[in-house]
Amino acid sequence: MQALTKAAAALGAIVCAQASAVMAYDGVVDPRSFQNKDIAGNIHGPILDPVVVGKVAVGLRKKEVYQLIGAPNLDGTYASHWRYKVRLRSGASGEPLSCRLLVIFAPEAPRGYTSKVTQIVWQSQTCVDRVVTAM
Repeated sequence: MQALTKAAAALGAIVCAQASAVMAYDGVVDPRSFQNKDIAGNIHGPILDPVVVGKVAVGLRKKEVYQLIGAPNLDGTYASHWRYKVRLRSGASGEPLSCRLLVIFAPEAPRGYTSKVTQIVWQSQTCVDRVVTAM
């Protein structure tokens, strides 16, 4: 009985560790943020590693986002937010997943010259799942 209790406790610890890793990702899904805001029809976007895209996190500066995933490539990009169309690489199928991403910034301090990420928004849950799975 004691061995069974220890095994259950160990399994519970593994599940909790996995859940906290998944919950650590800052991205959210909001398809409304993408309605008629940009023209993405003929833009394929770069193929990116989901692990790298997963490193875009709340608190990063614009320069760091640029170094990770490059310049925004969709219309409707402003100082306060960058819009992307990217394709996330898949290890198993090899077929990249087309995704739209919005990175929202706010000034670091009043009259600040640098901005930090305050929110990461995806158009679909499938894209978030691809990033979280790769992390």
